[in-house]
Amino acid sequence: MLKIIRQKPYTEFVACPALFTNDSGGRAKKARKAIAWPSITTMRLSGAFSISLMPQVCHARRMDTNARAASATQDALTRVREELKGTLCERMGMDVLSLTASTAHLSMPVAPNRQPQGFLHGGASIALAETAVSLAARTHAECLYGEGAGAVGLSFTATHHAPAREGFVHVTAHAQHLGRTHASYLAEIRHEDGTLVSTVLGSARLFSPRDESPAR
Repeated sequence: MLKIIRQKPYTEFVACPALFTNDSGGRAKKARKAIAWPSITTMRLSGAFSISLMPQVCHARRMDTNARAASATQDALTRVREELKGTLCERMGMDVLSLTASTAHLSMPVAPNRQPQGFLHGGASIALAETAVSLAARTHAECLYGEGAGAVGLSFTATHHAPAREGFVHVTAHAQHLGRTHASYLAEIRHEDGTLVSTVLGSARLFSPRDESPAR
């Protein structure tokens, strides 16, 4: 239960007896009210009535918002994994571990993607990075333009630092620029032991559901 205590014109105390905080402010009169109604927040008003939310209310709302965001993220991951079925991404063994507009994290096995010398193929590394960049850019496009928006890769520049022979590699793409028509990301591919395998700088073009074709 909230209680509003009016001390003088344009000054309101919003109090909640369930939580004790020491907001007495030094004056004896305020101190007595702080003891009677422990959680008190004061504010000066300029002719307009205002109420400040109590910590318990804010915390509950944050928890509810976080729960909805987590659910939406999980739904998006499930949808993307379904979309990858039957594609090159599935044949290469890619798995989407986390995805937002600003960051994408994918994994891929080395064994089915090796070149004749037994190392992870450089083209496979670039394909992994482009997938991460395109998925993150599409998520950004959907945030801007709604469901049905998308993104296509424009340019990718790779530097290969170390070979990988077995196990898994992981790519993490971090947004460098998120615009309304283009997005760019820096992707790092590391072996599961932490060794940096490749870095890829990639960009993508965004398109809205109204665009007839995602022309580059």
